[in-house]
Amino acid sequence: MKNHSTTLVVVLLALSGGSLALAQQLVPAVAPEAKPAVTPVAVPVPAGTGVAGVPLPANSPLKFETTIHDYGRIGDTGPVSYEFKFTNTSDKVVNILSVSSTCGCTNVTSDKVIQPGATGKISTTFNPAGRQGREVKPITVMLDDANCPRIELTTVAEVLRRVMIEPMQVYMGEVPFRAGGSQELSITGRAEGFDVKSFKLPDPNFTVELLGKDKVDVSGEMLNRVRYRIALKPDAPISRLQSNMEIETTDPTMPRVNVMVLADIVGRLRVNPPQIGVRMSQPNEPFLAEGFLEARDGQPFRITGLEFDPGASAAGPDLRIVLDAVPREPGSRVAYRIRVSGTTPQNAGQIRGSVKISTDVKDQETVAIPLMGFQVGPVQPMVQPVVAPGANPGVISKPSMVDGVRKDGAPAPARRERPSQEEKPDPSKPPQPPAQPPAKPAEPK
Repeated sequence: MKNHSTTLVVVLLALSGGSLALAQQLVPAVAPEAKPAVTPVAVPVPAGTGVAGVPLPANSPLKFETTIHDYGRIGDTGPVSYEFKFTNTSDKVVNILSVSSTCGCTNVTSDKVIQPGATGKISTTFNPAGRQGREVKPITVMLDDANCPRIELTTVAEVLRRVMIEPMQVYMGEVPFRAGGSQELSITGRAEGFDVKSFKLPDPNFTVELLGKDKVDVSGEMLNRVRYRIALKPDAPISRLQSNMEIETTDPTMPRVNVMVLADIVGRLRVNPPQIGVRMSQPNEPFLAEGFLEARDGQPFRITGLEFDPGASAAGPDLRIVLDAVPREPGSRVAYRIRVSGTTPQNAGQIRGSVKISTDVKDQETVAIPLMGFQVGPVQPMVQPVVAPGANPGVISKPSMVDGVRKDGAPAPARRERPSQEEKPDPSKPPQPPAQPPAKPAEPK
C-alpha cells in the first residue's frame, strides 16, 4: 500500500439531526371575535373547462365577471393572456395588496386602488413552453378587506406540444459492463407533412437506428411519427455516459429539438459515495475523510495499491496526505473503507484530485474516486468588546476619562461645576477660620 505526500483538504460531510424544543407560555383562552358568515355565490364558468373554480365569497367587495378562464387548446410556442374584470360594488375604497400564482409560468399584475363603483382588471399571462397536457393555475388575490381578505381565480389550458418527444430523456439506467442496451425514441409533429431531416449523437458509444415512420392518433388528430432505436455498444467503458442528441425537423416553428441520452455502465465494484468531499479551514490541522469500495455481486476481492493524484489542485505541494484501506467488516473482503487523512495546507484554494485504487478485479484493475473540496483559509478571530467590571454588557456607556482626556483619544469636554451640599464638620480636625472676601482695589485719589 502506498502513502503519498501531496496537498489536500478533506472534511467529512456529515448531516446531524437535532431536536428543537419550543417553550410556550400558558395564557387565558380568549374567545375569537365573531365574523360574519361567508356564503359562496355562483359565478359564470366557461363551458367545457372540466375544472371547478373556487366560488367568489358573497361578501366580496369586488364582483368578477368570472373567476375562471379556459384558454382551451393552445400550442407551446408562445404565451397567452387574459384579463379578469371586476367592479367595486361596496361603498369603500378597496386596496389590492398582492396578486400571485403558484407557478413561475404564470405572470400576474393588477390595479391597486379601486374606488367605490369603479371597475378594474387583473391581467395574467401563461407561458406554455416546455409543458404538455392539462394545466390548471390558481391565482391568489389579497385584499385589505377584513370580511373578505382573499379571492381565488383560476386559469386552465390544454397544451398541445408542436413537437412531442417520447421519452423526453433517454436514460438506460445502470448497464452491466459488456452487456449493452437499447431504448426506443419517438418524435411526433403537428405540422403538415412533419418529418425528421437529420440527427446527430456525438458520443461514439451510442448508435441510432431508424425503425420506421407512421401516423398516430393524438387527442383525435392523426399526426406523423418517426421512431428510432438508440443502442449502447457492449464495449462502452465503465463510466457515466451523457450526450445531447440534436434533431432537425421540417417544422419551421421548431426546426431543432434536443434529447439527452444517458447510461451508467457499471462493473463488479461500486464506489459509495461517488466522490469524497473535502473542506478545510485552519492550516496545519489534521483532517480525515472516507469513502467505500464494495462488490455489487457480494464476492470478495483484494485491494493491491493506493495512490493519490493531485491533478490541478490549487493547494499545490503543501498538501500532505495519507491513504489507507481497511475492510468495512472485520475479516470480510466484500467492501473496504478508503480513508484519506493528512494535514491541511497553508494556502487557500480549490482542491481537485482522485484516489486511484488498484484491485485484482478483471476490467476494474484501477478504480478512481474523485476527491474534491476547498481550502477556505484561516478563520479570523472575532474581536470581543472589553467590558469594565460591574458594567452591563448590554448597555453602551460613555467613554471614561483619564487625566482629563477620554480613553478614545478625544479631548474631554469642559465640566460644569454643580453646587454641592454643605459638608458636615469633622470633629477630629481643628476649626478653620472663615474665608475672607477679596480686598477691594484702592480708589484713585
